[in-house]
Amino acid sequence: MWVEYSKDVILIFGSEDAGLPPYFRKKWPDRFLTIPMKSNSRCLNLSNAAAIVLYEALRQINFRFF
Repeated sequence: MWVEYSKDVILIFGSEDAGLPPYFRKKWPDRFLTIPMKSNSRCLNLSNAAAIVLYEALRQINFRFF
């Protein structure tokens, strides 16, 4: 699935062991994403997953650090 990020997007990440509370899935079931991975590989920890998603969002909005 391709996602287009805009400057007003809000990213919410759940805890590594429990994810987000059920409230989020009930309210926005079509807004959940997964990071593609090879089968039978170790899962990403939360900081790595957040870094991947944040980097892609920043890239899409042409964010410049300096």
